[in-house]
Amino acid sequence: MKTSPITPSAQAPIRLAFTLVELLVVVSIIALLLALLLPALNKARQAAKSVKCAANTRQIGLAMLMYANDFNGFYPVYHQTIDGTDTRWDDGLAKARYLTGNFFQCPTAAQFIPMQFYQEGGITIIHQSFRHYGIDIHGIGGGGHSGSVWPPVPVRQSRIVSSATSIALGDSDPGYFPTSPVFQPDNFGANNTYRLSRFYRSGSFGVPAIRHEEGGNYQFLDGHTAWFSYDQINADYNPDKLNWFFYPYP
Repeated sequence: MKTSPITPSAQAPIRLAFTLVELLVVVSIIALLLALLLPALNKARQAAKSVKCAANTRQIGLAMLMYANDFNGFYPVYHQTIDGTDTRWDDGLAKARYLTGNFFQCPTAAQFIPMQFYQEGGITIIHQSFRHYGIDIHGIGGGGHSGSVWPPVPVRQSRIVSSATSIALGDSDPGYFPTSPVFQPDNFGANNTYRLSRFYRSGSFGVPAIRHEEGGNYQFLDGHTAWFSYDQINADYNPDKLNWFFYPYP
């Protein structure tokens, strides 16, 4: 028994594209997935930057210890004159080849205030108007209670009662600006953030940062690094947990 061949006109129609409804469904699903994933990806990205920042503070802390070992147990002070040149503590570490300038760059802060560098004697040094980390001005920075003792008084390792609770340095943000009496902890770009103060709000000091999940990374004199929220840092002063002062001076 013979069958008649199927002619092209008798075949079922072949679909070569999605319908409008199907396209809209696919687009909606993709948009939903992006809405769910992007916040998580952004949080993971910020967490990675915070980890890199913590690694930076740890390296800076180790450089401070090496400096102290080479200078009879004295830590670097926040600001001094070396060979007739004003030198801040971080520039001093870089110029003395304890650390390069790249370690002084917080990857989160760099999004808002890209750091500028210059070369001096083959060493990469940060331009002084860009500071992401501040030394504890009241402690090893040598600035005393006021934070502005001049010349700074060097602090010796033997004077440290509890290195595990004594802050060396940390993420530093601008506080008050001379042109604006408003507290601006999220406003990056102050020259004096190289000296960190828990107690003063002025254009002369940096303040505890909020750039890592509303907090910042802090390096302690025993070598460990820890994250603290802005509220934790600014809670009632407790030297058994976070010590900003070392007295008497040497």
